[in-house]
Amino acid sequence: MKAFGLCLFLIVGGSVAFANNTCESETQRCRELSRSRELRGVNFLPTVDQLRDLCPKFFEFIECENELVRACTGKSIEEVMTSSNRSLSQYATEISDLGSLAADICDENSLLHTDFAASVECIRDEVQLRRDHICRDTSLITVETYLNSIKTNQDEDGSEKHLCLQISYAVACTIKRLEKTCGESARRALVTIIERLHYLSNLGCTEKIALDLRDFFESLTFDTEEEKRLYQSVFEMLAEGL
Repeated sequence: MKAFGLCLFLIVGGSVAFANNTCESETQRCRELSRSRELRGVNFLPTVDQLRDLCPKFFEFIECENELVRACTGKSIEEVMTSSNRSLSQYATEISDLGSLAADICDENSLLHTDFAASVECIRDEVQLRRDHICRDTSLITVETYLNSIKTNQDEDGSEKHLCLQISYAVACTIKRLEKTCGESARRALVTIIERLHYLSNLGCTEKIALDLRDFFESLTFDTEEEKRLYQSVFEMLAEGL
């Protein structure tokens, strides 16, 4: 369930630090507009009423980030997205994605908002019952067993493969559990948010993990074809976002 909360946290993340010192005041202004503290107070899972109060603040933060990029680069978000500076391009893309997602989840007529509203109370109950440890523990054991079976050298591969495979399995497991407990609306909402925020990429996973995900999936066994299809679709969705 923490995956769901982290995705919402990304919507109100902090500003980047631009090298230009004249931008420091703008950067600080945007940081002060971040709603991360308020979201922490509700475990990153606001109720529908709380979300309604937060949405105008989301938009104010996104607008500040747009103004920050223009002030510090002299270009619009759209122009910076195509910049040869990879870090700036990635940041501008993230801001654009966050703005689009915030607009969607705050639009009471959108499918995402409808799905969120229909499932958030159930998800909050699951978090309060601390059942999220089930997927975390299962993912840790499953990934360690897999890596041991292929005799992966931690020193050669580093920790990226271990972490990114573990996160991917935990996400798929969480989606399966939420769908079973909270219904299809919870699954759709979580999948939509993860897909549009390029979840693995935002957590530092690189493109090479896509092949590792495929090999990892092929090593897994499932109780049903339905479960297999769910994990496959989640892994493919995560890989496409890298």
